[in-house]
Amino acid sequence: MKYYIKTFGCQQNEADSERIASNCKARGMTPATSYKTADYVIINTCMVKETAENRVYGLVNNLGILKKERPLKIIGTGCMVGAGFRDPTGNYLARLKKIMPEVDEFMPIEEVGF
Repeated sequence: MKYYIKTFGCQQNEADSERIASNCKARGMTPATSYKTADYVIINTCMVKETAENRVYGLVNNLGILKKERPLKIIGTGCMVGAGFRDPTGNYLARLKKIMPEVDEFMPIEEVGF
């Protein structure tokens, strides 16, 4: 199994992505050079800048097209997803799921490590 991690945002997100990569490697997975060759794509999101959010949406859209051609698991994590899980109304997470139906799982960063 191959994984690909796309990181948006700050140095903390970079550090979190390194931790996720270590977890993937510990499970016998190997890194893919591109999302186009991965079995799992983990998107570590940022919501500080609108441009980062828009880039997340664009990537997920592209992954959705690829997902129609072959098996692919998409996992969303990071700031955007964390905000969704912290929202007591559940509205923000519901919005993310509606905007990005291609994502198989939304997970707070603390839980990523499958």
